Amino acid sequence: MLKTTLCFALPFEAKPWLKISGAKAVSQSKQMGYYQSDRFDVLISGVGTYKMAAAIGWLFGHGNNKRILFNIGLSGSANFNRHKWVQPHSVAPSDNENKPFYPEILFKPELNTCKLLTINTPATQEYLANLSHTAVDMEAYGFAKSAQQFIPSTQIHFLKFISDDGADQEIDLKVLEEAYENQLNTAIDFIEKTNELLNRDFTKKDLQFSEKTSISEKLKLTFSQEVQLENALRFIYFYGLENRLANIESLFAEEIKDKYQRNAILEKILHKLYHG
Repeated sequence: MLKTTLCFALPFEAKPWLKISGAKAVSQSKQMGYYQSDRFDVLISGVGTYKMAAAIGWLFGHGNNKRILFNIGLSGSANFNRHKWVQPHSVAPSDNENKPFYPEILFKPELNTCKLLTINTPATQEYLANLSHTAVDMEAYGFAKSAQQFIPSTQIHFLKFISDDGADQEIDLKVLEEAYENQLNTAIDFIEKTNELLNRDFTKKDLQFSEKTSISEKLKLTFSQEVQLENALRFIYFYGLENRLANIESLFAEEIKDKYQRNAILEKILHKLYHG
């Protein structure tokens, strides 16, 4: 059974989740807090990508690695309605020097999906207005890159609540808090559906994956990459989505020259299997 951990930057964001779970403090400092309950754990990192990355490293250094992580929190956007949840389909740094992280979309999205851009300073209205189909935050990319060191990408997920479009110099926190709490059930539904899916026992299907063998041999996958591929294959067979294997060979038909090309091709294969 995978343990659910909800990761926030701010105590404000975590407050209603602590209330509904009854989670108790296990570790607290000026910058970081960790709370546990039977329902889910809560991690509060402090603001910024480095603090979030450090908190994730701390989490896996002090506990069970069998986890599903959700990065939940406030986000700014000029493209989406205020006080609504969005589900990022990609998470990228603002410098464009590092490649994006692509969360696995495990079921048909019921929320608006978006690109999530992690920035280092609060965004202005002008900055947000120049972005297309994008929300911004200050932690998600650090969360993703740190979590990737410990768990598969299928166990790394995001939910962002649109708080503003950069126009307000001061946000009415009382109004925001009320809206955030009123929309909590939408987030809970997403978390529970994701948990239910990832905790199903796919291994009950005694499947021999010929596709895994051919892809692995062609790409010369590492052990951890073979596990990622097998999880994706179990996913499509479990849900009767074998049609997603059509023309899969075309993605790895060319000669593999180095590990970077291999990793890029595997990423395309996993995206096709999970997303179609």
